[in-house]
Amino acid sequence: MIFEQDGALRPGQHWHPYEVIELGANALVPDHPREFALCTLLVLHAVATGYDTATDLASKFETHAADYDALPADLRDEVLRAYAGTQPRP
Repeated sequence: MIFEQDGALRPGQHWHPYEVIELGANALVPDHPREFALCTLLVLHAVATGYDTATDLASKFETHAADYDALPADLRDEVLRAYAGTQPRP
């Protein structure tokens, strides 16, 4: 997904791998902040490219704001920067 597809999801990948990515972006597990941040970034990219038309970014941000604050500074900054730059395609 990351190396062979440059993070871009293809048609037919809604259930796998995207469902797994979404699950990873919904829970900050202790000792796994990178996985959470990476999954979040992939979800934001999917929304920005129009692949994911169901995720409400405002709601997602509100729900996970405390998780983002708990990330190490470098990961937190990347996630916040991605949110700021993400505009869903109509």
